This record gives sequence, C-alpha cells and structure tokens, in this order.
Amino acid sequence: GDYINFLRVYFPAFAQEIAVKVDGEKIPENDLFFEKKESLNLQGVGLFVKVPAKSEKEVMVEYKMPANFSSNKKTDYFLTIQKQPGIEELPYKLTVTNFVFEKLLREDTEIKAEILYN
Repeated sequence: GDYINFLRVYFPAFAQEIAVKVDGEKIPENDLFFEKKESLNLQGVGLFVKVPAKSEKEVMVEYKMPANFSSNKKTDYFLTIQKQPGIEELPYKLTVTNFVFEKLLREDTEIKAEILYN
C-alpha cells in the first residue's frame, strides 16, 4: 500500500523565504508544520508526504540566507540525515550552492562540507 512519511528539515534560525515543493509543486504554508529550536539556533519545517507503492517522491526545501551572511567566504555546512526505521534504503540528493551530495542511504549519515555563499 501507500507509505505516509513525515519529513522534518532543520536549518539556521535566520534563514528566510522558506519554500517546500513535492514533485515540483509548491506546498501551501497551512500544510506545513513550523518549529523553532532556539537553544540550538535552528528552525524547522515538517510535512506529510504520501508515497504510493513502488514509486518515489522528490521533496525540495529551499531557503535563503540573509544578505550579510558569510557573503563570498567559505562556511562550514553540517547536515545529519536520519534514515527512517523500516526503510531499507533511501535515494538522497543534497544541493547547496556549488556542493552536491548524492548517495543511496542505508543508515544515518552526516554530511560535512565547506560552502562558498555568493
């Protein structure tokens, strides 16, 4: 049958213009769950994604950093991906400015990179 996934993504608390798309279609804000983790200096967005059997969905989360954020200098970027229990493997692609990470995930994974924001 269909699989219903709750996907949650965290990013810096000062990120702006957050937008979520599933298979290229923008998800309305009232279908998203927003959260702040002030002690960690993070904000998050969550949503339910229905995935029909034997298919896949592409979820894109976009946000902008403030104009004064590390402009034209390298910044450390850290991301932890927690694979959902019960899923054997998860095709995953992350694109941040000029950095691309693509892998078939079989376990929780940490990504560390230096990003040059323009």
